[in-house]
Amino acid sequence: MSMLPILLILVVFYFMVIRPQNQRLIAHRNMIGALQKGDKVVTAGGLLATVKKIVSDDEVVLELADGVQVHAVRSTIMTVRSKTAE
Repeated sequence: MSMLPILLILVVFYFMVIRPQNQRLIAHRNMIGALQKGDKVVTAGGLLATVKKIVSDDEVVLELADGVQVHAVRSTIMTVRSKTAE
């Protein structure tokens, strides 16, 4: 009987913290995997950019302004603001 409160706390902790975090992680991985040339994105630093080229599984080329291109790690992309029409 003394183990019941500890088990209850662990179950609540799982459903309130661990499970939502795992769902966000999976959604972020899917978003990064679906990046395409022309997508408008926001980086972790708050920069608004357009995906110009997918270099590899871990790297993309982003255009910050006309003629200003930077290489970025895919995992630093936080959100996709708009997708390109396929």
